[in-house]
Amino acid sequence: MLQKFDGQNVYAILRAPRAPSTEAIVLSTPYRAPESAHGSTMPSVALMLALAKYFSTKSYWAKDIIFLVGDYELVGIQAWLMSYHDMGRSLSTVLDYGTLDGVSGPIQAAINLEIHGVRNSRLQLKIEGLNGQLPNLDLFNVVVELATRESVPPTFHGYSHPYTIDQWESWKQYALTTGTLEYSESLL
Repeated sequence: MLQKFDGQNVYAILRAPRAPSTEAIVLSTPYRAPESAHGSTMPSVALMLALAKYFSTKSYWAKDIIFLVGDYELVGIQAWLMSYHDMGRSLSTVLDYGTLDGVSGPIQAAINLEIHGVRNSRLQLKIEGLNGQLPNLDLFNVVVELATRESVPPTFHGYSHPYTIDQWESWKQYALTTGTLEYSESLL
């Protein structure tokens, strides 16, 4: 017997003032209550609201920005995506979703914010492209730059950007990050 979840997603669209609504970027976060065993995502929601307030003061956006808080983790976000793309009720026998009042253009990129506390020692980045392709790395580089400016070390595949002035240590870390070299203390 299938378990039924009744949830509600919350979303808002910040329209690009200088362009028609032909493309969009999604900023999403799962909603987890403070008593959740996996940790609350309320700091993620707070960051999303702060970003929405800041982004609304700027007028240079070329894409619409969609802010999405999904109920029941990926299930809620999947239901929202199916409704956004108007997949049709006949395609899904498991998800029963409603209709959206407002949509934008095709989604070009998405960032999922998942923050559990006020103080974070690092920022873990995961990127994924469509159908195994590389994603647009401009967004990735912007996130790395912003994290570095805020003194939060960004990590990617377990490696972080070295904050050392020693050029040898920097180049060694860059070589290790590419995955082409095995580090051995005896060789160096």
